[in-house]
Amino acid sequence: GNAPFYPGSDTIHSDFASLPNAQVIDGDTSVFEKQQHPILIPNVDADEESQSDVFTREAFCPVLAEVPIDCPSDNALSFLQTATKFASTKCFGSLTCNILIPDVEVKTMHGFDDLIADLPFGVVGVNVWPVFAHSMPILLWGAPPGHVQSGTGFIGNAGLYKNPQKAVLRAPFHWLGLRALSVMPPLKTEKVFQRLASYKLRPNMVTQSMLFAAIFLGI
Repeated sequence: GNAPFYPGSDTIHSDFASLPNAQVIDGDTSVFEKQQHPILIPNVDADEESQSDVFTREAFCPVLAEVPIDCPSDNALSFLQTATKFASTKCFGSLTCNILIPDVEVKTMHGFDDLIADLPFGVVGVNVWPVFAHSMPILLWGAPPGHVQSGTGFIGNAGLYKNPQKAVLRAPFHWLGLRALSVMPPLKTEKVFQRLASYKLRPNMVTQSMLFAAIFLGI
């Protein structure tokens, strides 16, 4: 993998790694090569001033923070309402957000679509990485109108819809294509996209089989 290309990313990575409870995931160093090691920050206290960077500073590096949230009820909708209120009011930014939820909960939940509609983010991913909207011209990429923390305006909208508010990507919790959309190690990513390019240039059973072999078998 390549070295980070965001200016100042190494300094920010070091700052997050020095936060309380931060864990730098070492693992197999050959997997990361020149890339930064992921940082996990569990049990972040939303009211602790020393950890405010977790909610207000854009990382531009691989950081995952876990924030325990007190919920007044044990049902899924109540938790989502509490969690989305936290994300909307405590976390800086208005570009994307992601919801992971089992399909059975969505089917039995009343008000899930309303909850998504009210989220102040330009791209919402349900069981799928919202960044994929950037590669889909029919969708939008940008902060919603009136929320300027992540900039103003959209790109995309190839369908020329009037006054779009946001893009929503939805996928089942478990599905065959999930592995193809997962974040892959750098060497596998290179192989997959080389074969994807070959398939796009010469679509046939051979190039398709080679693409699937790279995605699902890593060979």
